Amino acid sequence: MTDEDKANLYKKISDLEDRMVSANIRVMNDTRDYLTAGQKFNEWELQGIPLRLEIGPKDLEKGVVTTSRRDIQGEKGTIEISDNFTKDIAALLETIQSDLFRRADEAYRAHRKQVSDWTDFVPALNDKNVCIVPFCEEEACEDEIKKSSARTDEGDSVAEDARAPAMGAKSLCIPFEQFDLPEGTKCLGPT
Repeated sequence: MTDEDKANLYKKISDLEDRMVSANIRVMNDTRDYLTAGQKFNEWELQGIPLRLEIGPKDLEKGVVTTSRRDIQGEKGTIEISDNFTKDIAALLETIQSDLFRRADEAYRAHRKQVSDWTDFVPALNDKNVCIVPFCEEEACEDEIKKSSARTDEGDSVAEDARAPAMGAKSLCIPFEQFDLPEGTKCLGPT
């Protein structure tokens, strides 16, 4: 590219950036010439950007911006540079957020297990599950659960299971969605 073509391209990119900022879309314009496109793509992906926009001379000739979504590896799309450009970008960002949340929620629900018997507890933890258990909310009981579900230092043997987590179970929170427990269900504590 000639210096004049590059200046023209950067001006058009800057205009698009201004439009996005005006529409309350957070944007970062990366015009560093000393890095390859791949190096820049990698750097921004490591920082967790949800959407990468690529604009080159051929894109501008076609009147489009090439998009690359973080949540769909290897799939690129285009958005037309028109009056609806910022609305289309905002809608795509909402779609990305919705898709990411849906997948995270599905993964969480798939690894959430209701456990009411101590013999099932450590194996469920070892399978990388979040265990929802009956709990009396007593600190001493919580400490006992953590101690009994942890790997011990004595010859790297394990109290309950050879794959037990090194630090033991920890309590997180009381979920909004509660499981129905049979009448008289006792705390999961191993004692």
